[in-house]
This record gives sequence, structure tokens and C-alpha cells, in this order.
Amino acid sequence: KGIRSNGLQSVAFDPANKNVLWAAGLRSSAGTKRSFPPDSKYFDDKADGIYRSDDLGRSWELVRNAAFLRGQAQNEYFAFDSEGASPQGCSIVYAITHDAGLLKTTDCGKTWAEIGPKGIIGNAVIRNAKVRWIWLAADEGLWLSRDDGTTWKAVKTPAVPVRGLVLHPDDSRIAYVALGKAGVWRTADAGATWEDRSGGLRQDVNWVRLAISPADPDILYADATRAGGSFPYYTHDGGETWHGTEEKEAAF
Repeated sequence: KGIRSNGLQSVAFDPANKNVLWAAGLRSSAGTKRSFPPDSKYFDDKADGIYRSDDLGRSWELVRNAAFLRGQAQNEYFAFDSEGASPQGCSIVYAITHDAGLLKTTDCGKTWAEIGPKGIIGNAVIRNAKVRWIWLAADEGLWLSRDDGTTWKAVKTPAVPVRGLVLHPDDSRIAYVALGKAGVWRTADAGATWEDRSGGLRQDVNWVRLAISPADPDILYADATRAGGSFPYYTHDGGETWHGTEEKEAAF
């Protein structure tokens, strides 16, 4: 109820309020051209944008018009600062958009400030609460803010676009990125240098999604897109070796 777009590209629970969800609504087709500025034929300014639900998804309200473009990407569009929760019971929210860069709200979506790099098509935003860093992965590259989004620095990666991104839960300097057919890479010094962690991964597919275990950061999951569906792999040693689901299938 309340969602006027065709569907939701990204959905996240607000850590400050278990009843609140945030979502990116869009009407674009699977063949959407990813370009900046977005082609107006791929979005509807009366339906597309950031939605909020205060009742676990039973009803939704469009709180900010925004363009969202489909594509082979992680689609993790929301990051949170729950320590800065508003009187209304929401976290401070950082939200990717594809027409206004990264947005920030401190009042449950009533007002928004444009804080992120402009002219980019974002794929994932992750905030490290311990050091108040924000990482932003995009078609155009990788960015890092060390002051909660006030200033940004472009981080050079081995390839672009940067489709997926995860952070080490205990070490703010360590991050992994998914770089399409360039595979999965790791930095241990906040992006100053990178090492290829693609050994054992197929190179003929687009690696686009990453997930890391909060309990054991050596456990990492990677997923690629290919004809016929997804292509998940996993590692137990931080990317030194990888195992695919077809290996499990062959064992039975």
C-alpha cells in the first residue's frame, strides 16, 4: 500500500526502530541505460524515489522523489547512524540516488541534504560506525568520507565500475570490492593499495555482490550475474581460495 513505482530496488531496516523500513522505488525496465543524468524515459518523478514504512511494510510513504536505475550492482542504497536517532525514532539516514548523489536526512525523511559526490550512479553505501567513515561504490569508482559525509576523496581501484562493496567489521582499513569481470579485490590500507583476491573465481562473469560474516570476517560471499541467473561463491580464508555452488552439487 502506498508504493506507486513498479517495484523496490533496495530495502533496509532502520536500526533505531524495528518498525521502520526504507526503500528505493523505481519503474525502470530491465534494459535501463545507466547514464548520468538519467534519461527521463526510465523514471517517473511522481512515483519513483525514497519510500518509508513505519509499520513493517504494511504501508509506505514517498518521502523524497529520486531516480533509480536498474543494473548489475549490489543495490545497497541505505546506510545509518543509529546513535544520532531523531526524536521521531529514525536513524540518521544516508541514501544513494541516481540523480542527486548521496542524500542525508536527520528527521525521518522530512528534509534531505545533498552531501555526496554528484554525477555518479551509486551501487552501495556502507558506514563504519566505529570510525564514522562512509564508503560509496559507484559505476564511476569508489569514494571514502572520513567525516560522515562532509568531505569526500576518490579512492583509486584496479578497475571500474565498482559493483559491490563490503567492510571488515573490526578493521576500518580493510574493504573488498566487486569489479565485474575484473573479479574481487581487497585493500588493507583504506584504498592506498589493492590485492587481487580473484584466485579461483571465474573471469567470464560479472562479479557484482559481496557479503561478509560479522562473526568471522574471513568468511566472504560473492555473487555474479550470468545468463540464467546468479552465480554464488564463498571463501573461508578471506579470498585466498574460493568455492562455488557447483562444487557442492558435484559432491552429491
